[in-house]
Amino acid sequence: MSKATGEVKEKIMAKGIVEYLRFGLREVNAEIIELCNRYGIASAKDMEEKYERGELEEEDTWRDFFKLSHLEERKEILEGLLEETSVE
Repeated sequence: MSKATGEVKEKIMAKGIVEYLRFGLREVNAEIIELCNRYGIASAKDMEEKYERGELEEEDTWRDFFKLSHLEERKEILEGLLEETSVE
């Protein structure tokens, strides 16, 4: 009986972890979309290109650039963790 209960507990824990990762990914995606919409870009790379072309002033936007870059890295990590985590 305790073995069966342990297996169920492990499955519940695994599903909880997956949901936690999905929630984190949704939050990160929402922040990325907000920043991209603010500057009319699709990524931190696009923002950097706008800096290079002189279409965007770094003085007022550099914090958002670094935040976006960090969020994109975090998104990749969360997506990787979700891929590694499998729940039957």
